Amino acid sequence: MAYCSITQVRTLTNIASSDVDDAAMSALIAIADTYCDSRISAAGIPVPVPSPAPDTLSLASANFTAALCISRKRTDLSRPVSLSLGGDLSFSTSPDTEIQYFETSGQRFLAAFIADATGSYETIIDVVDGE
Repeated sequence: MAYCSITQVRTLTNIASSDVDDAAMSALIAIADTYCDSRISAAGIPVPVPSPAPDTLSLASANFTAALCISRKRTDLSRPVSLSLGGDLSFSTSPDTEIQYFETSGQRFLAAFIADATGSYETIIDVVDGE
């Protein structure tokens, strides 16, 4: 059973099923859950976590999935960084900033889940390439 629902991800991203269908969204959730399981397992917690997932884990999965979903839309060019239709009509956004926001939120919720599950409320430090 997935740690989060498609509805949670759609609520976070406002991406409609006509943009990313439920099958693709389910596949992205599975990828996010696999990432969560690898971190949870590394912390010594048995995986998969029994259903229903605690709120912190559900929110971690939903945020990681949101990041994956926006990244997917960025790479298929349906969510470009900017678009100009000529004249005074232009649009710009920052998918990389959105992706980073959701990844950071996911890390925070996952750290909170692990801390709750292990009873260890120490600061969790992660070294990320490039930082």
